[in-house]
Amino acid sequence: KLKITGDLTMHGITKTVVLDASYKGPTTNPMSKKPDVGFKIIGKINRADFKLGEKFGEAMISEEVILTANGEFQQG
Repeated sequence: KLKITGDLTMHGITKTVVLDASYKGPTTNPMSKKPDVGFKIIGKINRADFKLGEKFGEAMISEEVILTANGEFQQG
């Protein structure tokens, strides 16, 4: 498990976010036949921090937004 810290910009607003990354293991890319590694990345942001959905109350849209990404990476 890793922590990834970086700046996220949405709607012209930049905030530092921390995301959790977990190593999913090696695989072979079926097209290039080269080794890849997989990661799953997950984190949470507050939508109000980025002025998203300001007209909607929390009863309609949660303040917490969960970000999830899966990625495969290959050495160049």
